[in-house]
Amino acid sequence: MENLEKLFKMSEKKLLKYLSRLLVSKEYGYKNVTKTKDYIYAEGNIPVMLVSHLDTVHLSLPTHIFHDQKQNVIWSPQGIGADDRAGVWAILQLITLEQKPYIIFTTQEEVGGLGAYKVIEEIKEIPPVNLLIEFDRKGSNDAVFYRCDNPDFVDYIEKFGFIENYGSFSDISVICPEWGIAGVNLSTGYYNAHTKEEYLNINELNDVIERVRIMFDQLPSEPFEYIEKKNIYSNYDFVSNFFYCVECNNWISYYDESNIRDVCNDCFNKEFPEESNVITIPSAKPVILKKKKEKLF
Repeated sequence: MENLEKLFKMSEKKLLKYLSRLLVSKEYGYKNVTKTKDYIYAEGNIPVMLVSHLDTVHLSLPTHIFHDQKQNVIWSPQGIGADDRAGVWAILQLITLEQKPYIIFTTQEEVGGLGAYKVIEEIKEIPPVNLLIEFDRKGSNDAVFYRCDNPDFVDYIEKFGFIENYGSFSDISVICPEWGIAGVNLSTGYYNAHTKEEYLNINELNDVIERVRIMFDQLPSEPFEYIEKKNIYSNYDFVSNFFYCVECNNWISYYDESNIRDVCNDCFNKEFPEESNVITIPSAKPVILKKKKEKLF
């Protein structure tokens, strides 16, 4: 299996081509894989769909990836792009010849989920899955449901050690409402997303992968329904077009019904507050994976 470093150093276009070939290889064994310039769709044999996006916000690809072996953390001076290459890696680790989840890899999530919109436009037959899992969230235990308000689904996800949290947008914000199937965005161990100080905690990523692997043995027999959050009713008993911003708690308006975010424009354009357990990148000479041919896992 190709190591993690290779995924980080590929362009979006190259990674799209690489993954489409990898999925049909003997190592992964998918039979039905659709590749367009906007997404990859692979048909699996278990009723769960895994989602991640191939683009990053960084203007240049990482040329050197550094590894703090003591903390098992990796980063790059150019910005490592763990949002969302860590999600791509997580999905690849969860595929076996016996258990093949349905998969969607999208493009251009960071500029509005353009790949996800192409998915719902072009995939006419809703896949026979009971839930969607996206790997595109910072931290180690977050489970973000966006505008899906299904308490049974929340309970199901939280029994694997995840904790409900809030976010603004990812691919499942587009796909789940259209297909009527509940979805969740799970942590993948990265921090300081969208900055050159971004880093990936490999131990936390591996832990999330193992919890989802356990989830595969306890998949629901029926789909979890996507239930849209209801508007707030006023004292005058009419539906209001206003909601609380999940970041600053100010009121925001949904006059444009295509707006599927749960944050105001100011918060959407700012980075979320970083986790309190941010590590300090060591100043000592790090291990340069390009020169030292060691695998991360």
